[in-house]
Amino acid sequence: MEDRVHRPGRCTIAAFDRFVDAQRDERDRELVDGDVVLMTNPTENHEQIAGHLGAPLKLAMDAAGCRSDQGGMRVQRDDDGRGRDRPKPDIVVRG
Repeated sequence: MEDRVHRPGRCTIAAFDRFVDAQRDERDRELVDGDVVLMTNPTENHEQIAGHLGAPLKLAMDAAGCRSDQGGMRVQRDDDGRGRDRPKPDIVVRG
């Protein structure tokens, strides 16, 4: 279940980055359609599924000259700080 921290208007990536930098706790957050969403700790089953998908994907992407990362990385579509999404996916593949 996700807890949304509603803020006036829709938050941009630039405002989200400033908000996260100002926090004094270690809770993890994502930006989803302009809303700051607190993330929960993943379950053991969730981590196993991500690991089972991530391991063969990493081997395939390494062979193709691409990179894959598992967890821990927020992503955004481009460098435009006016966007409204900055999720933290379980697996990221980059060319």
